[in-house]
Amino acid sequence: INFSGHMGYQFNDWLKASLLTTYLKSEDGSPNDIFTDDPNDSLKNENYLIGLTLEADPFDWWNSKVTLSHSHERGIFDEPVPNPSPFPPFFFGPYSSSTIAERNRVDFQNIFTLNEKNKILVGGTYEDDSASYHDNYSALDRTIDTRSAYLQYDFSPVKRMTLTAGGRVDDSSAFG
Repeated sequence: INFSGHMGYQFNDWLKASLLTTYLKSEDGSPNDIFTDDPNDSLKNENYLIGLTLEADPFDWWNSKVTLSHSHERGIFDEPVPNPSPFPPFFFGPYSSSTIAERNRVDFQNIFTLNEKNKILVGGTYEDDSASYHDNYSALDRTIDTRSAYLQYDFSPVKRMTLTAGGRVDDSSAFG
C-alpha cells in the first residue's frame, strides 16, 4: 500500500497553506541467511509523514514560512518457528525485532528582500526525534532534541551570479 497527497489553499493575496501526507505499508517474505532460508521469515514496514506549511508574504520585501511535520516509521522483522532444528551455529531459536522511530519538527524561516541584489534569510528549527528498538536479546530507547538557528546573506551583483554567506548553530541533547 502506498499513497501520497498534497493539498493547498490560498486564503488571500498574501497567505497560503499546504498539507502533504504520505503513507507506505509493505510486508515481504525475507529469507535472510544461508543457514535458515525460511520462507516464513517476514519483514513488515509502515511509514507515514504529515506536514503542514503556512506561508505568508505580508509585504513585498518579506516572505515568512512555518512548517510543522510529524513522521513515523515502524519496522518488524519476524523469524518464527519452524526454523530448522537444531539451530545452526550462533542461532538460538525464533527471532523477532521491532524498530519504531518518530520525528516531530517545526521550521520557521523568514526571507527579507532588501533590494533586487540583497536578501537575508533568518530561521530556526526544533526537532524531537525518538527511536526504540527491541528484539529477543536487547532493547534501546532514545530521544534527541535539537534546536537550530541559521542566518544567510545572498548578494547578486550581476544576473546569473549570487554570492552567499551563512551560518548555523545547533544545540542537540545528544551532541551538545
